[in-house]
Amino acid sequence: MFRTPPFRKAPLLLFRHRVVFLAVFGAAAILGLVVSLTPQFLSSAASAALNKELAGRCDSSYAGSLRPHRSFQGFVRIPGVTEENREKLALVIAQQPNLGPPRATIRGIPLTMMANGAEEPTFNMNLLYRTGWEDQVKLVRGDVGSGVSIDEYTAENYGVDVGDQLGYEFTVALSNDRMKTVRGVLTIGSIHEDLVGQRNDNYWCDVSDLVGLSPAGDRLSPVGFVPLEVFGDGVFAAFEDPPDEWFLRGEEYWELPVELQGLTLGTAHDINAVFNHVGKEIASNPDLLRSDLETVSDRVDRVDAALATSVRPLAIVVIVVAFALMAGAGSYWVDRRANELRLLSAIGIGPAALGWKASMEMVIPVVVGVALGSLVSYPVASVVGPGGTVEWSAVRFGWLLALPTVLIALLLVGIVAALRSRQLLRTRRAHTSVRWWTVPLALVLLVGAYLVRSAVGEEAVRFGENELVGFVDPLVILFPLLFFSGVVLLASEVFLLVVRRLKTLHGSNSIYLALRRITSNSGPVVVLIAGALIPIATLVYSTALTRSSDESVQVKGRVFIGSEIRAPVYDFDPLPSLLIDDSTYVRRADRVEFEGTEVDLLVVDRATFEKGAFWDRSFSDQTLESLLEQVGAAKDPLPAILANAPVQVALGTIDMGRFEIPIEVVTSEDTFPGARIDRPLLVVDGESFDDYVSGLDLAPGFDGTDQFLWTKNGDVEEVEHALSQAEIGFAFTTSVDEALDLTKFQVIIWTFDFLELYAGLAGIIVVGAILLYADTRQRERNLSYALAVRMGLTRREHLLAGFFEFGGLVFLGGTLGSVVAYLAARSIYPALDALPSTPPPPHWVGVFDITVVLGILALIVGSVASYVAQRTADNADVSELLRHGG
Repeated sequence: MFRTPPFRKAPLLLFRHRVVFLAVFGAAAILGLVVSLTPQFLSSAASAALNKELAGRCDSSYAGSLRPHRSFQGFVRIPGVTEENREKLALVIAQQPNLGPPRATIRGIPLTMMANGAEEPTFNMNLLYRTGWEDQVKLVRGDVGSGVSIDEYTAENYGVDVGDQLGYEFTVALSNDRMKTVRGVLTIGSIHEDLVGQRNDNYWCDVSDLVGLSPAGDRLSPVGFVPLEVFGDGVFAAFEDPPDEWFLRGEEYWELPVELQGLTLGTAHDINAVFNHVGKEIASNPDLLRSDLETVSDRVDRVDAALATSVRPLAIVVIVVAFALMAGAGSYWVDRRANELRLLSAIGIGPAALGWKASMEMVIPVVVGVALGSLVSYPVASVVGPGGTVEWSAVRFGWLLALPTVLIALLLVGIVAALRSRQLLRTRRAHTSVRWWTVPLALVLLVGAYLVRSAVGEEAVRFGENELVGFVDPLVILFPLLFFSGVVLLASEVFLLVVRRLKTLHGSNSIYLALRRITSNSGPVVVLIAGALIPIATLVYSTALTRSSDESVQVKGRVFIGSEIRAPVYDFDPLPSLLIDDSTYVRRADRVEFEGTEVDLLVVDRATFEKGAFWDRSFSDQTLESLLEQVGAAKDPLPAILANAPVQVALGTIDMGRFEIPIEVVTSEDTFPGARIDRPLLVVDGESFDDYVSGLDLAPGFDGTDQFLWTKNGDVEEVEHALSQAEIGFAFTTSVDEALDLTKFQVIIWTFDFLELYAGLAGIIVVGAILLYADTRQRERNLSYALAVRMGLTRREHLLAGFFEFGGLVFLGGTLGSVVAYLAARSIYPALDALPSTPPPPHWVGVFDITVVLGILALIVGSVASYVAQRTADNADVSELLRHGG
């Protein structure tokens, strides 16, 4: 039997049936994509989390740093800054692409310089050598390498220039109780631009205490960049008679820079292994090599594990749906080949053999489709993933999963084809049982959804023992699946009940035919409503929670900062001209006492506060302008706004330490810019505050507050540049992303991003299934269609009937899906708060745009399904149908 042409040529026969071939190929491609995408998405998320953790840090914190002090001399083996050690380190890291060339730094001891033979000191200078410094400065005049390089501010301030001689002299004590006087001369070889305005933070952050500003915003001692030769060939070893240059080395160390571009979690673990090897083999103690990379990698491991707890169960659900589509392809194959199967059955071939034949016919499209889907998963993961680099190990693992996927898909096709063939070849139709279980099952699912939501409670974000990583309770994923499934069954029964009462109404032939078809079999109603409702509801649900979670985090960060960027400043100069439209000055005193309660005091400038402070209209029923007007009147006690926590007094005094301020709370709000965690905030007007303080015997600037610049609609670089241009002293700037621990809640957003992604893929699967289902259903109805045409039914009326049936049910499912998704998301979003103690409460972000788009798509899919059904009816051989009765 298996040597006959129908079986021997089975792998090639499906090429004659292009529609079936393409349907199977498309289903297999989606299945391969879904199976392979999950490990790659997790890998992308882990890489993105790793890069987020490292991006805000000084690169020297995660670089491998061999940085002991000279006091370790004689006790440990430390690689000094020499060419030999550079080659040794370069050889060790040569096989690791994310490790850059070894970077050496030598900090010279502070020296007193005397210019051009002067007897009096001219200025103090710190010598510095750092690998690649020549590429980080912009020369004004002179040549790099011909001597010491100083900035133009130092040259102008102290009256020195290229070619001038700088002499120094100091005395050191040797180990054998001898004293040694070290003298030397350095020639100014070049002048470079001032680093205060031009410094590259990523390169200079490790030596910012030399090239930056003091905490008070003042300039530090000048830095002279020198070639390595100035320090001689010093090593950490004992000298009988050390060379003079060796004493210039105050501190020397190596760094193994880590390149973030393309860095993955697996690569980070490999780099940590290299660092351990360097510590053991090149230094005498592995603890001498320090790096934050291992700590960060461990935290990202927890992020990966937390994300997997939500992603993998969801992936399994979607994979099951994709397998169901493949199984449906077996049923579709039977319907398309019904006459041929009847002929084979007549010569003694049973259902099992026909199932084997179906599997053999589908080998090529299934194998090629799954392979193509798996191959495409890599670029898809790079585009739709969280943004990190996908590791090749994850790609290979996804591709390996394709092998059992092919076998399972072919097995399902064969089983379903065998069962459908057996049903097709029966002489008597099986009796259709009454679906009495639909409503009870729907109620069970809805009650289950209620119980799951109750189990989630008010906190759906879980944290480990160390509180470092938050993850979404998997019940948050189970809740909508139960809820949506219950709604599908219940809505189908309600819809059928309504339609059965309407089918007796007189109307057009199209409506009558559609109503008769809908009520004749409840199965298609459930299938079409579920096919539209579940993916659309899941997509709306995940999009709403993703948007709301992300917006909530951003709002919380801006409230905490007060704006988008905050910078402590040392005096209230006029606002920088570049920031005047988006900034304000505020003063604050943290943790002061107000009638026995610890509070924060915020002093605002009412004239500019609205320009620079972050304000959302959801914070209050009042506008920010009206709130500020209430504290504007200068009177005693000072009127104040109370925010963030209730204080049971409206009148009292703030204890500022050296003095007290009488305060009257005139209005209260839940949220106000600048509010901190679990601490009330009192907001007063700056002019009123100054009027009160001016009557006290206080030194200027000692009013108990710190001064800050708040800026919105800008970035950190722009703010720092504007402050430097205006010569306003500041120590640092803080942005929203730096103020909040992004990793804590990133898993929440990625979980719903993944749910959104797979809901989209499930939607694609369902669209294909609906179109195949429309074709299959119409093939079963072709005989009745042929008879109806003989009785006067027109093609247009039949097409409209298909539109009312398929389009109506799909549109109903899509519309109902948007509604139930909205209800589910509104129910769960307040519990998705990774920072519950940080005001304000979670923000709700609507998804009206997505809902409209999905509604239109549902209508289009229903219309296309009705067109596919009509095209199947048009292609039917009416005479053969009438001759054979089906």
